[in-house]
Amino acid sequence: MRRFIEVQEDFLDKMLKTLENKERERMLREEAWRRDEMIRLEREHKLWAIERAWVEACDVVLMKALLRITGDDYVQWMEMEVSSLVRQKGEGDFEGMRIQK
Repeated sequence: MRRFIEVQEDFLDKMLKTLENKERERMLREEAWRRDEMIRLEREHKLWAIERAWVEACDVVLMKALLRITGDDYVQWMEMEVSSLVRQKGEGDFEGMRIQK
C-alpha cells in the first residue's frame, strides 16, 4: 500500500510539473503573439498615416487646380450650395437645384 501511494505521488508530481510547463509555454507564446501584434499594428498605423498624408496632399493639389479653373466664384458657390443643402436636408431630392454663378 505504501508503494502504491509513493507511485501515485510521483505520478501527480510529474503531472503537475507538466501542467506548469505547458502553462508557462502558453504564456510565452501569448506574450510573443502580443509583441508581434503590437509591431504589426504600429506598422499599419504608420502606413495609414502615410496614406492619409498622401491623400491630403492630393486633395490640396486638386482644390488648387479647381480654384484656378473656376476662379474665386467657386468658393462662394460652395458656401451657397452648402447652405442650400442644409435648408433642404431630409428632402432627398436635389434634382431641382441649379448651379448659379
